[in-house]
Amino acid sequence: MSSADKRIATDATLQQVVAALQALEPGLVTTTQAGKLAPDAEAIANGFIKLATSSNKGLLSKAFAALLENPDRITFYANSVTNNAGFHNSIFRGKSLGSSLTAAQSAQIQAGTFEDMFIGDYWTINGVKYVIADFDPYYRCGDTISLGHHVAVIPESNMVSAAWNIDTNDTSKMYVGSDIRIVTIQGQESGSTPNADSTSGVQGTIISAFGSSHVLKYRALYPSSQSSGSATGWAWVDARVELLNEVEVYGTQAWTDNGKGNGYEIGINKRQLSIFRLRPDFCNIRATWWLRSVNSAPNAALVNYHGHANYNSASTSRGVRPLSLIA
Repeated sequence: MSSADKRIATDATLQQVVAALQALEPGLVTTTQAGKLAPDAEAIANGFIKLATSSNKGLLSKAFAALLENPDRITFYANSVTNNAGFHNSIFRGKSLGSSLTAAQSAQIQAGTFEDMFIGDYWTINGVKYVIADFDPYYRCGDTISLGHHVAVIPESNMVSAAWNIDTNDTSKMYVGSDIRIVTIQGQESGSTPNADSTSGVQGTIISAFGSSHVLKYRALYPSSQSSGSATGWAWVDARVELLNEVEVYGTQAWTDNGKGNGYEIGINKRQLSIFRLRPDFCNIRATWWLRSVNSAPNAALVNYHGHANYNSASTSRGVRPLSLIA
């Protein structure tokens, strides 16, 4: 077949396609001078298609494009495939869930179905945006109790600034006895016994936001002994509102134990939270914030203002961005 014959055959096929599309919906397509199919102005105005880019590199249905531009409109049918933590940990949505935890939302969390909740969804309460960071990260963990279904939330930005240890560069009490935990988070006097039931400090703010019965108390495994800033043992403790460790943020240990890593610093906090896996930029808030991991005798780990893993002297004032479990 000659080139001219091939062109005639191609043109005939094109015309058949155009005729079929026109029969399906009049005015849907026209032909360009290059002989390519293209939408006309009427089709665009009637919402049949939407340009994928300004340079028209592709076409989308207008309804589908609207979902991509407004992901908070995406909903999923509840079924055995979607009603579990694994499915909900795989999707970042970023939808507002309102200004309070509702009874219906609490029921979905406690049932482990998490309907209409996804990573990045958030509640805005008293000016603080609490963002879902993970579903069931500590499910079934604990020595004396088995933790039930929950969502892990963290504030979008630092809630306050504070020193990891007031007045001195000393991490000898480890995170479990640190000033940032006892004084800043729990609102107690420096050197006091840790109190997971406290309704003061940052913990009190979060309890007030969600309600005492909805901010779960659980059992965590934290370093209990150390030598020159390196953890040498661990113990189960009552936990409630807590700082994150390096693994939960980066997916690995970076500066823990002088960069060597230390299993005692991990405990049940043993995997990267889904929000940092799906949206690593959520770690980088252009502000420095403390982690609970100890770097050395005078230093604790943190996420740096510039977005890199780092550490700082314990007496330095940095941001506090704790995690809470809600049900």
